[in-house]
Amino acid sequence: MHIKPMNKGLTIGALFIILLSLSCSTETNNAGNQSLPVDVETNDSIKEYVQNHAADTNLMPTPNFGYPFIESFNEDVTVEDVANYLLKRLQERNLLAISALTHDELPVKISPKVRLDSNTFSIDGKLFSKLALTNETIRWYGMMASGEPLELNFEDYWDQYVWNKDYSKAILTFNKFENRSSVENNIKSHFPDCDIVEAFLKGDQELSWQSLILVFKVHEGKHYLVGLIHDQHEI
Repeated sequence: MHIKPMNKGLTIGALFIILLSLSCSTETNNAGNQSLPVDVETNDSIKEYVQNHAADTNLMPTPNFGYPFIESFNEDVTVEDVANYLLKRLQERNLLAISALTHDELPVKISPKVRLDSNTFSIDGKLFSKLALTNETIRWYGMMASGEPLELNFEDYWDQYVWNKDYSKAILTFNKFENRSSVENNIKSHFPDCDIVEAFLKGDQELSWQSLILVFKVHEGKHYLVGLIHDQHEI
């Protein structure tokens, strides 16, 4: 089959129109993706922000993630199974899979310290994965050792207080704590009837230990994440 070549002038003109169209489209998309300013000192405001400005498509777990995947190889899933699975997903920073282990009726409390109070940051399970889609500053804790509140965006908080170490290699303990933290640990009183898993890393020096604490609540026979808490030595 012989195809008649296009006129050179027409080709250049068409190419110019296509490039112009792509440029306009890119500018429009970039404008639509800009974060809107919001005061996120309270849980209600961050909840409102992620509800209104983050894409709902990120909330739909696929059959390859979450409990469908776990139950495919183990009918009697234990809290240890779920904890090990969650640590791997945290290592991958797979918030979609992590979100599949939360429940929309069970808020997830997130804290850089083991001392929790009524102001501890919490987010609805169904909104958990949306946190990564915002770049807003969130008040995670009222007063750190410096005497100042901890205010970071989600990205920086994750790097400093969630996956700051490779906790997939940590020693796991269940429903008990060693008396090593310089901060009062009241996790058990805040999470009655829950399973508490501590992923502990010893560190190179005596006081350089770190731990990531996962709290699960059994709902309809399944363990759901309700707490994601960091611990380390403080002076």
